[in-house]
Amino acid sequence: MDAIVKACRHPSTRWGVHLLPHPYLRRHAVEFVNKKRAGFRRREALALAITTASNDSLVGMVELSRLHPTDRRAELGYWVAPGQRGQGYATEAARAMCDVGFSALRLHRIEARAFARNHGSIRVLEKAGLRHEGRFREPVWFGGRWLDMVWLGRLAPKQTH
Repeated sequence: MDAIVKACRHPSTRWGVHLLPHPYLRRHAVEFVNKKRAGFRRREALALAITTASNDSLVGMVELSRLHPTDRRAELGYWVAPGQRGQGYATEAARAMCDVGFSALRLHRIEARAFARNHGSIRVLEKAGLRHEGRFREPVWFGGRWLDMVWLGRLAPKQTH
């Protein structure tokens, strides 16, 4: 829990995940983990920790949420702790989660949103195979101003027989 609290208290994490409580407390981390477990039990989400292979320390998290069984789509989200960014963890986790979504969960579509000026996050999503589909002008009030969001999506690979 301490690693989650530390990462979520950092201003740059709040920038990427704009709905984080401020100040971020240990009880918020406990609620976050419990919410992710409950979503998994209800088959509404799959959230996984991103950890290092060398010592299993927490780097961040990746998630497929809002799983829609009828139209077989989900939203991809992730965050990476400060100090761990720029090392490929987010891209590797996003690609792996897309693979799981398409193969194990049999999704047809994976989509994601990012702040239009969060170029690093958009680049991660592009490297994970998502393509730009649109821009929403000022749907989010954050940091004292309205911000644009971009929407990206990826479809399941076509099956060839």
